[in-house]
Amino acid sequence: MQIELLGKYPFIEESKRYLEERNYTITPRLIEESLKRVNFDLSQKSFSYTGEEGILTYAIARSLVSATSNNYIISRFVINEAKNFIELLSKEEDSVIIEISEKLGIKVEILARQWIVAFASYLANMPKSQEYKLVNQSIKMGKVYLTRNKFVRFLEEAIRNKVYSGLPIKKENIPKEIVEASKKIEIKIETKEIEISKAGIAPCMQRLIDRLKRSENLSHQERWILVAYLCKIGVDKEEVKKLFKFAPDYNEKVTNYQVEYLYKKQYTVPSCSTLRTYGICIQDCGIKNPLSFKRKKQTIHEEKS
Repeated sequence: MQIELLGKYPFIEESKRYLEERNYTITPRLIEESLKRVNFDLSQKSFSYTGEEGILTYAIARSLVSATSNNYIISRFVINEAKNFIELLSKEEDSVIIEISEKLGIKVEILARQWIVAFASYLANMPKSQEYKLVNQSIKMGKVYLTRNKFVRFLEEAIRNKVYSGLPIKKENIPKEIVEASKKIEIKIETKEIEISKAGIAPCMQRLIDRLKRSENLSHQERWILVAYLCKIGVDKEEVKKLFKFAPDYNEKVTNYQVEYLYKKQYTVPSCSTLRTYGICIQDCGIKNPLSFKRKKQTIHEEKS
């Protein structure tokens, strides 16, 4: 692959080998440029690097975020890098998309504008949203048929997994000057005032809350279900907005709009059987809907009294 593309998509193995075959000096300028890249990611901004600079800043940026030992920073870096790569990839010729896909171990063929991937490859990299569930796909003879746009979005999951692999890098394996530079990375999450009591919250919903507080990236489906649930049990919407500041892809404007919208719509919380098909249900609580959990818990407590 050409050096320009290696720098544009440095997550592929060829970029790593390119660095290993050369003896680069980590200069202050390179560190500063890599810090700029990290700040672009933390600010959810788009950017584009090519050639050696792209390879080097990506590698150093991985070390910088690892040196912070901050899961939120690492997750936010991974998510924005993947989104940025996909934004660039969507504008490429089909031949480049196919080449990058194959570098990720995903073989694809194009037939009558359909992008066709093996069932196993699709399953291994399937996005979490409802739109990408198998029941909503065209599957023939062990192959999944996608549109070009859907295929590129499908690749985002594979790229995100690739970027995340190997992170965090152990601090003892990071050069001292990069560890020192990582102290310049700052991002604050205002979380001290969140007041969502654990009392009576269904285990499946509490698990979503706990994952969010660990800065794990919840799927769109998991997010709206959690908000619908918290709305129904009477949690103030301002507390819900604060909770989502933990999300690694947090955007204040988007969060405020979505929470306001869901609180206004008052959506029904899916049943336990539906949550089970989504992979959200984690145990048999003896109820049919997570909203019944608190009432069930109170009944058991009264019986024991």
